[in-house]
Amino acid sequence: INTDEFREILEGIRDASRVQVIAVGNTIPVAIDAAFKFNELGIPTTAGTIWETQLSYSFTLGKGDVLIAISNSGESDKVLEAVKIANNNKAMTIGITNSPHSAIGEEVQYHITTATREKLFLDEFCFSRVSASTVIEIIFLFLTEMIENSHKSMIKCEEMFAVDKR
Repeated sequence: INTDEFREILEGIRDASRVQVIAVGNTIPVAIDAAFKFNELGIPTTAGTIWETQLSYSFTLGKGDVLIAISNSGESDKVLEAVKIANNNKAMTIGITNSPHSAIGEEVQYHITTATREKLFLDEFCFSRVSASTVIEIIFLFLTEMIENSHKSMIKCEEMFAVDKR
């Protein structure tokens, strides 16, 4: 990815009023993990498991908000629909796909192309979430360095959660 574009992505997420991470199928756990991580940093973020809820929320996005669309193929009609809605409402759109010339990759303002190599090991294509999760982890780690007192915010959350982990 172009480093200037990556900086714009990071700044857009950091400064967003709200972030929505959208996915369907087996990438939903990646979206939920992203929301958890970004919320720990103090970035208001949502992700969901019910498609209709995700789509209706994307209608509320506007200027100053960010939609992150995760789709291995980059061709998910439902995710693409949310991207188009967010673009129409002037939200920043970011795509994380494994296909540089996908419909979602072409529609988003910023596109991060992942790489998976399952085809080398499997006879049939089966998307691993590892590459998309890695991209989210990288974004998260860069954001922790960009956001003042991010570690204090994360510690506060972890201390609050620790009570339930006993």
